[in-house]
Amino acid sequence: MAEELHPAVLENLDQLSLLDPGAALDAGVALSWLVGGHGVDRLHQAGLQQFLWYELPFKWLGPVEGRHALVAALARFFDVAGLPRYASVCRSSTTATVLDQWADDPESGYVAFHAAHLASGVVPPDLDGFAWGDLMGDVELAAFWSTAQALELAVEGGALAPGRRGWKHDQQDLARRHVSQPRPEEFGESLHQAVMTERLASWAERGPSEARRAILGPVTNLLLHDVAPPAGASRSVRPLVWLTLALERPARAAAAGGLPPRFVRDAADRFHWGGVPGRAVERDLPPLAATRDLAMALRLVRRRDGSFAATPHGTELASAPRTLWTAAATAIGEQSGFAGGLSELLDASLLAGERPRRPGLEAMLRVPLTEEGWHGGHAGQPTPTGLLAPELDRQLAIRVALGALARRGASASEPLRLTAGGRLLALASLRARAVRPRVALPGG
Repeated sequence: MAEELHPAVLENLDQLSLLDPGAALDAGVALSWLVGGHGVDRLHQAGLQQFLWYELPFKWLGPVEGRHALVAALARFFDVAGLPRYASVCRSSTTATVLDQWADDPESGYVAFHAAHLASGVVPPDLDGFAWGDLMGDVELAAFWSTAQALELAVEGGALAPGRRGWKHDQQDLARRHVSQPRPEEFGESLHQAVMTERLASWAERGPSEARRAILGPVTNLLLHDVAPPAGASRSVRPLVWLTLALERPARAAAAGGLPPRFVRDAADRFHWGGVPGRAVERDLPPLAATRDLAMALRLVRRRDGSFAATPHGTELASAPRTLWTAAATAIGEQSGFAGGLSELLDASLLAGERPRRPGLEAMLRVPLTEEGWHGGHAGQPTPTGLLAPELDRQLAIRVALGALARRGASASEPLRLTAGGRLLALASLRARAVRPRVALPGG
């Protein structure tokens, strides 16, 4: 592997070889993994720690003594290369302990690696409104390592002291400033903006469905920037606030499992969601069922011991309608599975100016959903109506509840169109979905 290394690295290895040929050989193997064909200027502490405390013990076979020997050789290389801090990391008691714990019990070794890695202060933290993905594109990965290097410099310069009281707040502040700083060489684009743009492009293009791309394509550029809550945010979230405050006094669930009948009648009259039968249950009023589902997803209310009740978190959010509006839009955007796939197509179609009627909308969405693999257990067959229709009704009910649709659902023949507030809600939910961090599937 040594012939693949950078000339400057090879020069340092030659110097080490004069002192200890075996150490030079071991160090060369490690450096092929660590820096490849790049110089050591591309190395940073976070990457070195990840190699020493995770990749080496997890992915390299052989006895633990061999790993300790390789680490010792790498430390000697860093001595020769004039990188004493990196040599110190290699020789640290933390490195020795983590390697031994991996050898004794891999699960314990991983826990030790994770704890030591975070405690070092050089691993970029998740920020308010921005989390790093388990899976990263090239731009996000470069931003992650750039932030790691900035934190490393802060530790080296004394601006960040891991372990000192308040150090995690300092770390957050340093990382936030780094990713938010305009970069003149990129026409003022920050690392945060670059990552969001990459995620947006990846979202718009992912998957096998050409029909999906055709629906999302016209609205993708509308999602480049954050969407602020509208002036009428409080009107939009009125049903959520009403339900939360009404459940400050817990209410016993109905026999059918939903909210009791008095909530059904009250909601129908209060929000003009249409007439309900005399002995109405929650399912007779889809916008109410959707409101409860959303309230529970947002942890505004919970069900316990057969009763629904507001949570302290819900009571707090009920007094902050703009924050609640953003949370609701994000929850709609981040629905998983079939619900999430249908939701994004619905919002994009309505944002593009389509005014479909209910039957036409179902037919239009069936094509991309089928191409995305939603076959309802019958591979190669169109998405079945039994799967599509109920979920489409539920998604429409969510939007009726939040005032996003100009129609109230009285007739399937009415064209569907977004209200002004509904347009902003659709933009916010789609952006939340498009730029969310990519997570690794369990077991993947």
